[in-house]
Amino acid sequence: MSASFESLGLAEDICHALHANGIASAFPIQEMTIPDILAGRDVCGKAKTGSGKTLAFGLPLVQLLPSAQPGRPTGLALVPTRELATQVRDELLPAAHARGVRIAAKHETMMGDAPCEIVFEDAIVPLANRVGAEGEGFAIAQRWLNDGRIRHGARACGVAERCLEMTLAYAGQRKTFGAPLADRQGVQWILADCFTELHAAKLMVREAAAKLDRGEDARAETFMVKIFGDEMGFRVADRCLQLHGGIGLTTELPIEKFWRDQRSFMITEGPTEVLRTALAKLLLRGGVT
Repeated sequence: MSASFESLGLAEDICHALHANGIASAFPIQEMTIPDILAGRDVCGKAKTGSGKTLAFGLPLVQLLPSAQPGRPTGLALVPTRELATQVRDELLPAAHARGVRIAAKHETMMGDAPCEIVFEDAIVPLANRVGAEGEGFAIAQRWLNDGRIRHGARACGVAERCLEMTLAYAGQRKTFGAPLADRQGVQWILADCFTELHAAKLMVREAAAKLDRGEDARAETFMVKIFGDEMGFRVADRCLQLHGGIGLTTELPIEKFWRDQRSFMITEGPTEVLRTALAKLLLRGGVT
């Protein structure tokens, strides 16, 4: 639950400056130390400095107003003295603006987001900031990717289910040539195919997630979940958009956004072609049980 700056008792001129910069409200504050922030354990709270004093901070602490400039930093620190402000700056800024790290390019996409190209030039990462032991980075990343592939499948199921719900309702009310779309065999078969593929994807997601929960090797299952799930989600969104006709192309309905997003997921976090190759190699090595 967020709160307005006025309700927090900030001076009127400070509130005006915050709103002028597109900052709308603050989130509830919890107890946390600066090392906790740097470790990414939460996004807002109270930080205790080395001298034992406590200050309010946010990473990010604020929500942006709709008129705010896209891509602006949303971090905010409210401190009672210049001394504390200097300490927060010295402790927090190195994590967010490390030397030797810069954003080289920003790319607008059809999905509405803007991924950036990050360049590392003689960047030095403190040993305290290393995740895992030396040489374990790739293995840690692989475990994270396994979890991510399941999320792809689960998200695709959600997209397909919502598209199917909307299309079932629309087919029952939309009439062409004197009869509802739902009465036409061609439409019925499309709906049946969508539901069948959605059901299969749900079972695949659950099986892969269960294997990971048991600590078992689920590489093959996660490969299949992402391949089948992402492609299924796009197929269902595409069919449902087609059945909605012209209204499906408009932004009045979310189907066109589902369609664009699902198309992108067949590329991001492992293109389906790469995953098919990886799955085939695993099969040929006898690594699937």
